[in-house]
This record gives sequence, structure tokens and C-alpha cells, in this order.
Amino acid sequence: MFEVASIVGAALSVRVLAALGPRGSYLAALAVFALGSAMCAAASSMPWMLGGRSVQGLGGGTLGALSYALIRVVFAPPLWPRAVALVSGM
Repeated sequence: MFEVASIVGAALSVRVLAALGPRGSYLAALAVFALGSAMCAAASSMPWMLGGRSVQGLGGGTLGALSYALIRVVFAPPLWPRAVALVSGM
């Protein structure tokens, strides 16, 4: 569930970035991930746990994709290859 939701979150990251901007999109993705973590912590049954993991995946996939998407915003063009390598290495 986490991986599927992560792929969906990564695909939706471009729309979130266009709608909320860099700061808002990172904060929204972080809030979704935190909500999923809280759902997992409070889960009393496996279906709730799977739901929480899905929400975590949505937020985590968005955060991961935003890491790559914002390289062009944050760094100068000569530093783009190094930044991509650094993010990929992490």
C-alpha cells in the first residue's frame, strides 16, 4: 500500500507544486505524512494501520518527488548535475 500511494504522490507532486508553490507544497506533503504517522500510531486494527501507511506513502512520495523538482528552483544551472547526484545518493 505504501509503495502504490508513494507512486501516486510522486505523480501528483507537479500539480501540488504548481498550486501551492515550493514552500506550501513541502508543508502540505509533510502534513500528509505526519497525518499518516499519527494514524499508524493510533491504529487499533490492521485496516487502520494499512490506511495510515497509505497516507504516509502519499506524503512520502510527494516529498521525494519535490526533492528533485525543486533542484531547478534552488540551485544555479551549473550545479544541477551535482544536486541531482546528491539527492540520488541520499
